[in-house]
Amino acid sequence: MKIKKAHIGTMLLAITLVTGMSTAYADEDNSHPAPSGVQPAQPAPASSHSTDRKAMKAADRTLARNVRKAIVKAGDVDISRVGVTAHSGKVTLSGAVPQEDQIALAAQHARAVAGVKNVSNWLRIEVQGGN
Repeated sequence: MKIKKAHIGTMLLAITLVTGMSTAYADEDNSHPAPSGVQPAQPAPASSHSTDRKAMKAADRTLARNVRKAIVKAGDVDISRVGVTAHSGKVTLSGAVPQEDQIALAAQHARAVAGVKNVSNWLRIEVQGGN
């Protein structure tokens, strides 16, 4: 029977891989102590960074929603063109209201919401249908 050189190389590679894998699996039982001064590998801790970031974003969205609800509930501010954003307790009001007194009222209502640390009020007066 004639065996081609390519087949021999493939068989040698397969044998090497199988032997290497069986050695790797044999060492996984930790029955061999690590050399002195060498710490066994520890699995990397699960990253909580992305979980923390998601939780913070959810908290920011909830705070912005609560501020918006508080302003609507008060009933003295036309919030149809007002944007509310939050980041770590800092709330930003932006957009336009039809009357000057609504600018201060919106900020006052926002400050009264639990969790609000600071309010940046970027509201401006703009009569609907005009400038």
